[in-house]
Amino acid sequence: MNTVQSQIEKAILWLAGLAVTDLPQGRKKLGNMDTGFCCLGFGCFLLGIPYDPKEGVSYDLPYFIGMKSNNPNIYSDQYGGEICIAELNDTEKLSFKEIREVIIDNLDDVFAPKVAAGLKDHYMKD
Repeated sequence: MNTVQSQIEKAILWLAGLAVTDLPQGRKKLGNMDTGFCCLGFGCFLLGIPYDPKEGVSYDLPYFIGMKSNNPNIYSDQYGGEICIAELNDTEKLSFKEIREVIIDNLDDVFAPKVAAGLKDHYMKD
């Protein structure tokens, strides 16, 4: 059973992995070890969630980590308003670590309310 607590724990693993991985980073698709991963594909790989490396998004990752959608939007003046996570990876070409920081700064935009609250508690954010 995929509980809110399980989603929080998996989201923490994904975010922690983004901070320390040395796996190759790719663009425009979920990717794999050969082509590099986008930030969402890295999450699937890390958490053992089946996915198609050629696709741009995973429809399973949000369920497992409590994201609002398969490619949630973040609202940030830094990026001209609304931008999705995949664009941070593909268009803005942020590193995994930089994407992690943007996500942590925008937990309410990315995650369902109860998951966002649990992550805020973990990261001590208001």
